[in-house]
Amino acid sequence: MTRTEYQEKIDDFGNRGYKVIDFESYTVGNTQKYAAISGKKHL
Repeated sequence: MTRTEYQEKIDDFGNRGYKVIDFESYTVGNTQKYAAISGKKHL
């Protein structure tokens, strides 16, 4: 994902009660990419 796509996803998941568990940032060519794992605690 690009930074913009990542932020949109994190905002969307956060609004639905999910939190980031793990996050990675890496470079492909000259482009910065982002990946995240999100989870939701079930009560």
